[in-house]
Amino acid sequence: RPALDATGAPLLVMFGGNDTLITVGRASCERNRFDANLAGGGTTTTIDYCYNSAAGHRDAVRGTDVDYLLGWIAAKAGIAAAPAACTPFPATFICPTVPQDF
Repeated sequence: RPALDATGAPLLVMFGGNDTLITVGRASCERNRFDANLAGGGTTTTIDYCYNSAAGHRDAVRGTDVDYLLGWIAAKAGIAAAPAACTPFPATFICPTVPQDF
């Protein structure tokens, strides 16, 4: 078993462009929330964000994204080289403003 990372467990968050459950707007809100939590201090965990424009909600575990995930885990565990960089989550996706209808 690899040693635990002293800075906290690294995270890999994968988003799909065709996900109708966690839409790109909602994914952007979550990315903002993760980043704000990290910026708030108390942890130095790293988060890698990946984006597959063709993936739906269940596709990450059924397609080539799982190969990337397994390579990423192996690299973090120190038993393999890091895989080529994934497609980053586009910075142009924004978290929608919640409507205030009162």
